[in-house]
Amino acid sequence: MQGFCTSVVPGYEISFFPWLVSVGLKHLLGYKNLFFYRKNFLAVDFPKGSMIVCYLFPNGMTLLEEKLFNEESQISVVLSNTFAFTHKKPKEIIRLDDIYKTPLYRY
Repeated sequence: MQGFCTSVVPGYEISFFPWLVSVGLKHLLGYKNLFFYRKNFLAVDFPKGSMIVCYLFPNGMTLLEEKLFNEESQISVVLSNTFAFTHKKPKEIIRLDDIYKTPLYRY
């Protein structure tokens, strides 16, 4: 997968152990353009045209929805694993072929 993406890909995780595992896997797999920050994503100003991929708990989805749709956000795509926004209707719902038929929501 080396060279798969030439852009800088930031990741945000506030919990220590998930952050540590993510950083460890990044180094183990050799992804040089991937950076993980121990920071609350709600405090981040996402650049115009950004894509957000998330796996958040329901309250986290509510907070992200408020951040993105109550501000003048210029996010291009939000892809959420398992959890949907409360008020915003997804453009597409994709069901994974796993035991839970996990939904992926695209906004």
